[in-house]
Amino acid sequence: MSLSDNECLQAFAFIEQLLNDSGLRWVTSQVAEEIRFGKMTTRRVNAPLDVPEDIAIPALSDSHRRRVQIPATREHTPRERLEILCTAMEQAVIAPSEMQMAIRSRLDRVLPEWDGLRLVRTDAGERPDVEITRTLDEQNQDNVARLRELLNTLRGAI
Repeated sequence: MSLSDNECLQAFAFIEQLLNDSGLRWVTSQVAEEIRFGKMTTRRVNAPLDVPEDIAIPALSDSHRRRVQIPATREHTPRERLEILCTAMEQAVIAPSEMQMAIRSRLDRVLPEWDGLRLVRTDAGERPDVEITRTLDEQNQDNVARLRELLNTLRGAI
């Protein structure tokens, strides 16, 4: 089953609101910016011959134009917009959790006595520092796994 454009727009709006309500407005702002820029593509256009205007023969130059490719942008489709949002959720929620798991695993191997690690943000913003503790937050891991499943299901329907 493939979602219609209207269903993609509705899903986008619903997920966007959920992210905003969950304190992830910075994610939706970045998604909006990416969508605003549009999708890069190329177009083929007719280019005039490099012949000075005073010696050009109109009938000849019109029929012998060169076709060239130029860069262009177009609006993202509703499906593409939803895919951009899904990717942003992966990057903002799932990837950091996986990175924390990898760091935790590495520290367990090389520093068996480690207690915790705090990654201090140097960028301005409202996002908190990242704290990695030795004990695994099972609920968070379950939530991240469930989010991954939901995103995979959604992508299958896009």
